[in-house]
Amino acid sequence: MKKDAPTEIDFVLIAKYLNSETDSMENELVIHWINASEENRQEFEKLQQAWEIASAGSGLQEWEAQKAKEQFLLKVIHHQAEAIEEKAETVKKSRQIIRSIWRYAAVLILILGISGILVYTLPGDQAKGLFTEVAVSKGSKSQLVLPDGTQVWLNADSRIKYDNSFNKNDRSLILEGEAYFEVAKNPNKTFRVNAGGLVVEAVGTVFNVKAYPDENVVEATLVEGAVRIGLANKPNQRMLLNPDEQVFYYKPDVRKMQSEKLLVSKGIESQQFTSWIKGQLAINSETLESLVVKLGRKYDVKFHFDDISVSKLRFTGVFKDETIEQIMEVLKLSSPVNYRIQERDIWLSRKPASTTIQEKNRSTN
Repeated sequence: MKKDAPTEIDFVLIAKYLNSETDSMENELVIHWINASEENRQEFEKLQQAWEIASAGSGLQEWEAQKAKEQFLLKVIHHQAEAIEEKAETVKKSRQIIRSIWRYAAVLILILGISGILVYTLPGDQAKGLFTEVAVSKGSKSQLVLPDGTQVWLNADSRIKYDNSFNKNDRSLILEGEAYFEVAKNPNKTFRVNAGGLVVEAVGTVFNVKAYPDENVVEATLVEGAVRIGLANKPNQRMLLNPDEQVFYYKPDVRKMQSEKLLVSKGIESQQFTSWIKGQLAINSETLESLVVKLGRKYDVKFHFDDISVSKLRFTGVFKDETIEQIMEVLKLSSPVNYRIQERDIWLSRKPASTTIQEKNRSTN
């Protein structure tokens, strides 16, 4: 008697199948599912194509391979989330089922060997259903494609969150950290980024937003096209931003008696603020106090000032493939800064005056 082909399948099983980790019984289950319908066959072919790209190995640079693996993971997570949303009749039921998605994510991350990124789906309220959050840890960065085709680069220690109905009714997301967006054009659906009180709206353009919760300033930099900028608490007030313009939103600070305000800077070099997507760290007359925050995120290290006076020293330059040890040596050779490293902690101090004079004499000889 012929066994009925399954109408549904565990997508972790497909990942195992594509990775040649299934036994004969599991192979049979996957093949039966593929042959059950044309829709299943097409879905499998899409996943297989994504898997082949993700598994290219020597054919891709490490960063490109990481991107491909993350895209495969996102595809599976979105598929499972949509299936759960269709079945879950109540929020209580969706909360029970959601644990399975956590298992999918955990198993797939292990199978794919992905590091530095966490993708997970959580239940919202009954009206909104589920949402997806993509988080990147310190010392990492990631690139992903949203359901509408928009490409997003996420910098270290950043996350985006969007409802699973994204691109069905609207295109809104929440950003914490820094992200670079190449927005897919759709004049009928505004793409909206909510970031630390600032709102950026576009229909198809390229821009960068930096909105870390522990920083008092949110920055938005326009590279191509045009965007509307405004405050979340003033939805009827928007300003237009043109290419190579940047807006700074200063959050209200009760302790400093500072009210919120927006400032626009024109004629900037946008590449300086977006070079991080190419692995570069560009700084221009930046204080050491500000620089170590960026270095801490990029290299997942923690800085301490033994001498607070060096925190006000300013630096200009571009770093790319240097290790944190190499960067610290550059800072030491070009300034009065000294340092010591212990595991993931770095202490900064000022060199003795005699040491600085000796180094200057050596550089002039």
